[in-house]
Amino acid sequence: MLWWRDTPPSGSCMYWAQDHYEPIPCGQKIPGARIIALDSIRLKNFRRITRPDTISYQSKGKVWYSKISGKVEFYTWGGEHPVVFDYRLKPVTKYIIDTYILSQVITSE
Repeated sequence: MLWWRDTPPSGSCMYWAQDHYEPIPCGQKIPGARIIALDSIRLKNFRRITRPDTISYQSKGKVWYSKISGKVEFYTWGGEHPVVFDYRLKPVTKYIIDTYILSQVITSE
């Protein structure tokens, strides 16, 4: 029965709140937010990584990124970008780690 308590009610939706999805009733409005159908897997697992210095080569296949207007963001799940709709997140590569993570760690020391 534990799985039942973790399952949101049918007809639920979600919206992006800074660095994660939040559940919301589908009829509720949030100014500036896109309300989408609830996906319990994305709700639980999809986050923006706010500390990129925690990403390493072992993160390949487990971390995705976007580069929009020169700004790179990292996420824990692939798929569509949560804010810039119709933009797909890409899997992180060695090049991305070297260029946007390791080079930032070295220059900040």
